[in-house]
Formats: sequence, C-alpha cells, structure tokens
Amino acid sequence: MVPQLNRRSTATKRVASAKIDSPKLFYRGTTDNQVRVASRSSPVVLGLVAIVVSCVSAGRPMAAQRPEPHQDVSVIQDEPWAVFRTPGLSDSQRSPFYRVEVQGQTADVYVTRPPAGDGRTDGAAFDRADRRSFSFATFQCGKAVDVRVQKVNGTFQKVRLRPSRKVGVDFDILQQDAQAGWVKIRVHKPGAKFSVEFIDQHFRQRRDIPRDALLLFADPMDDERQQFVGGPETNDGDIGVVMPGASLASVENKPVVVFQPGVHRIGDWKVPRSVQRIHLQGGAYVMGAIDARSVDGLTLTGSGILSGEDFPWRAQHGSNEPVMHDPWKTSIKLVDVGPNFTIQGVTLVNAPHFVCNTFDHGGTIRNVKILGSWRWNNDGFDVPRNGIVEDCFVSAFDDAFKLYHDHAMVRNCVVWQMNNGAVFQLGWFGKTVSDVRVSHIDVIHTEYTGTNENWGLVSMARHDGAGVIEDFVFEDIVMEGPVARMMGLHLHESPRQKVRDMRFRDITVDRWLDPSDYHNIAETGNVPSQADPSGATNVVGGDVQGLTFERLRVAGEFINQQNSQTTGRFTVIGSPEISFASGGASDDHSKSGSRDARQH
Repeated sequence: MVPQLNRRSTATKRVASAKIDSPKLFYRGTTDNQVRVASRSSPVVLGLVAIVVSCVSAGRPMAAQRPEPHQDVSVIQDEPWAVFRTPGLSDSQRSPFYRVEVQGQTADVYVTRPPAGDGRTDGAAFDRADRRSFSFATFQCGKAVDVRVQKVNGTFQKVRLRPSRKVGVDFDILQQDAQAGWVKIRVHKPGAKFSVEFIDQHFRQRRDIPRDALLLFADPMDDERQQFVGGPETNDGDIGVVMPGASLASVENKPVVVFQPGVHRIGDWKVPRSVQRIHLQGGAYVMGAIDARSVDGLTLTGSGILSGEDFPWRAQHGSNEPVMHDPWKTSIKLVDVGPNFTIQGVTLVNAPHFVCNTFDHGGTIRNVKILGSWRWNNDGFDVPRNGIVEDCFVSAFDDAFKLYHDHAMVRNCVVWQMNNGAVFQLGWFGKTVSDVRVSHIDVIHTEYTGTNENWGLVSMARHDGAGVIEDFVFEDIVMEGPVARMMGLHLHESPRQKVRDMRFRDITVDRWLDPSDYHNIAETGNVPSQADPSGATNVVGGDVQGLTFERLRVAGEFINQQNSQTTGRFTVIGSPEISFASGGASDDHSKSGSRDARQH
C-alpha cells in the first residue's frame, strides 16, 4: 500500500509529474509491528497514514503476534495482507449472510440487493420476488493467504468455487464443515476474483446459481502501491482529503482528491477539470456518480466502493428524475470519463443506468469490479478505443462489454452475466470496427432464460445501419453451467452490415440449456417473448465471411462441420461463410501474440 501513481499525467491543470507520480510513503514491517514513514513526510501525509492505519487491519500469520478479530494493527509489508472496514456502514449495506476473515482478521462484507420498484418495468421484478443478493468483500495480499468464510444462515450440502478452472491454480478449498457452515480457502496469489457458492436450501438448481451469492476479490498489494493509499509526493496543498459526510466544495480545486474510509454522499458529481486523480481508499463507501467527461487524463483508483444506490433507475443529469425510455445520452452513469483515462481497483455497484461509459475515448481499465446490476441498461464497460480492459470482474444486467471501437483488447476477466444482454455486444447500430482481441475469459454464469436476439457470448442484434466488422479474435473462453446461447449474428436482418475475418479459438461450453427448461426457469414476461422466433440456439446469417471456430467444445465434444447443427446447435440462415475445425494451431497466433506483447 505504498503510494505510487501511474507514470504519466495528461491533466488540464499543470502539476509537476514528480509531485503526482512519485511515491511518498513506504510501509515497512518491523519486529514491533510499527509503521515507518519516510522522513520527508509532512504533517498532512502523516495524518493520512494515521487514517489508513486506523481503518485497515493487517498482519502476518505468526501465532505469537496474530491479533484477535476486530483489533486494529499496523500495516506490515513482510508477508503482507490487509482487510478493510467502513466506519458508519448501515445494516442495509452490510451483508447479513456471510462473515469473512483473512488470516484471522475480519473484513467488512458488503451486500447489494435488487432495489425497490417504483411501478416501472425495470427487469428486476423476479429477483426482487426471489429476494436475491450479492455479498462481496475486497482484501489485499502480496502472496498466499487463508480466507475463512462463515455462513450466518445455516448449513450447506457442499461448496464450490468458480471459475472452476482456477481451482488449484488461484485458490483451493482447504477445509470445510457443512454442519457448522464454514469453509477455509487458500488464495494462492494476488489478483484472484472468485465466487464462493454454497449448495443449500436457497440454491437454484435449474439455473445453477446461489440465491445469496458471495464474491471475493484479492487485490494485489503491489497494485495498491501504484494506486496511492497514503498520499503522493506532492505539495500538501495539492491533496484534497474528503472526510465522511463532508462537502466536496473545499477540494474541487485540488488536483488530487482522496476519499477516506467511511460513508460518503456526493450526488451526481461533475468533476472539475482541475482534478486529475480521484482515489477511494479501501473502506471508503461513496454513494453517488462520477461525471468526469470534461477531464482529460483523469485517474480513478483505490480499493473503495462507488455505489449508485441513491439514484432511481434511469435517473437524468440535473434532475435525477427517471424516464420510461432508454435515455443513454442524458442519463447518469456510475462513471463517465473523458480522454486518456485510467480506472483501476475500484468496485462499482448499484448503477442507475450504464456502469462505465468511455465515449469512444482511449484509456485503461484494470482490476475493476462491477456488480449489483439488477435492472435493464445496467451495461458494464464500453471498451475504449486503442485501450484495454483487463483483470476485471463484471456482473451486468445488459451487455457486459461493448466492442464498438477499433484496436481494443479485453483479457483475463471473470463474468457473471445476468438475464439480459450479451457478454460481448456488437450491435445495436451499424458500425465499422477492426482489430479487437478478447482472451482468457471465464463466464461463470449466464442466467439467460431463453434466446433473445441480443443474448449470448457474442451478439449483433438487428439494425438498419451499415458497416464492416473485421479482424476480431476471441480465444480461451470458458462458459460454465447451462448456456442458452453462445452466438447470435443476425446480419440477415441487417443487410448493410458485414462481418469479415472473425475467429474463435479454444472455446468451451459446459452444456446447453434445453429449450424445454425455458418455461420452467423463466422470469415473468421473458418467455416466450424473449425466445428467438426460430427457436434456434445459435444463429448466424447474412453477409458473413471468414467466421471460423477452432476447438469449440460443448459438453466435452469438439464441434466440426458434421455436428455443428446437432451438438453445436448452429442455425445458418442464408449463405454465410462459416467453418469449424477441432484441432490445429491458427496461422495468426503470432499476430495476436505480438499485439499482446505491445500492450504490456
């Protein structure tokens, strides 16, 4: 948790890069568990250290020195780990379902539930009736740590971790006691993002999902150093520290704004151009939205939480008044950014509309977590042009990733897709896009209850626009559980839209959801109206050339030209050019790999 900023500054207000980009504080482990601070530290910086120390509990697994739960201790960088707590957190924001300890220290576990309805049809009715929830906790670690999860509400039959293929690599179950309701998990390395799923009386067997989900996020300790917890090497006057409950008026002329641990309400904050960095410290729970469209080079960082729970669905800038139609141009997004942005580390929950909108700007999104997406239009990321989204967790109730811009990359992400939208969306309008790479994606749930045209791993819904989508590569993707649809390219209903050279490699689907189950698991109003009129699982039609599948596997069986319509459940409309191969390396591996290398 040493503060060290990314090594660039493109701010409107000029601030010396040495003041913004250099570390000031270094937390060092000592035998007496004290914190050492660089001798140049100012009273302001020392005060920030005191804030961190008082609100962060951390330590190392030494029996003689391990503190009791709830006891605050100094930050130790020897075998480091840290948990966060939020002073003033309300009962409605704290999970009643789970307790989490990291190396014996209790972390705050937060909860998001479907918001109360207001008479409009917002897509959340079924989840409200089912009383669903997502609980989540974030902690930091620099190496392997042990995490103990206690169910508060009873026993379980068994427990599993997802992504399944990361078991034994990123994490393992060490011990469990089903009758006592606890499980002990070894997290092998920083950066792990996983779901702990108890099979109990609340588990939804047909949909293969827990009613009360639990997500754990292990932020890298080194990553947090790059995000600056204590304060950068800058003039004292350059840092605006926001205390819980305080107004933003006194900090809006500062280039760096820090939200301390605690509960904050900021409303629809239009960020001034003078602000270059916003940092949510671990334990900060900020209710509001960040509108930084006018800021060039904004950096949003931290292990804290930004929640849109104060806004109604589809709230509007300037009034917060909801509307019935989809007001994507004027609605409050949880995060709106301008050019050359960086978003790293934060958790984004309870969005009133789109979660993170980039407006066709270039930037970097890394280690961001999105959840609490309960309503239609809760899209995840608009993937930036010439940019990258990596190491993220996304639970969206609409399109998780919009692939609308050239030279974009998505990699190393975990997805929990709710019952709406596509994981990777190419529609809803005509477009020309090229050079997009998607790799190493774990889709741990798709909650689809039918085959709506804009559902699936990849979708391009019908539209009346024109353009060419070309040079897309999707590789190393696993879809767990029952999957209603993988592919929906409805270009036969969009005759002026073309697809060229789209390649899928090493895609694994656990199993198809049988159409006979749609009615059994469907939300009110979603079936049959949300089913594809043709009844098809996967649809490819229209002006498509160079669509290839290499090593697509469904229920353990490779899909080839012979079984593509039976086991693969592909329906081909018109004369698209599509091919299936069950083995062999692609000729363009070197091209994809070289681009990966350039992104580092």
